[in-house]
Amino acid sequence: MHQIKSSIKQNSIFIFVLLFLFCFSCKQNSQTKLEPNLIITTKNKFDEDFKTVKDFDDLVRHLNQYDSLWRRVIGTNKDFNFVKDMASEFARIQNKGNLGKVPEDLISETLRGIPKEGGLREAFLDIWIESQGKSINKN
Repeated sequence: MHQIKSSIKQNSIFIFVLLFLFCFSCKQNSQTKLEPNLIITTKNKFDEDFKTVKDFDDLVRHLNQYDSLWRRVIGTNKDFNFVKDMASEFARIQNKGNLGKVPEDLISETLRGIPKEGGLREAFLDIWIESQGKSINKN
């Protein structure tokens, strides 16, 4: 009988500790979830910031700042590192003053590897067209 009481006491303590840890864990998880307002605010900031991209330096900054969001936007079967590399390369060319000299064939070939999702391909093309001295009417 003494053995049974001792076993029940040990199990009771064990169950109490498990319940305490479970409650503590649930509280921690609820505090780490993103609030819906934070998600909306981040998306709005992302969209507004993307609208202000004027050149490849801006685009590189934006891609780096919103790396994880862009990876979600374009999906896992697209190579986001290629996008970032091409934006950096065009920024380098732009900073040397040679972006206007990039031939249409090269930009066309590059654009094939840039995803359409999120307007990335359009952003690359718009920046390149502006460098050619032509203006883009954005709505």
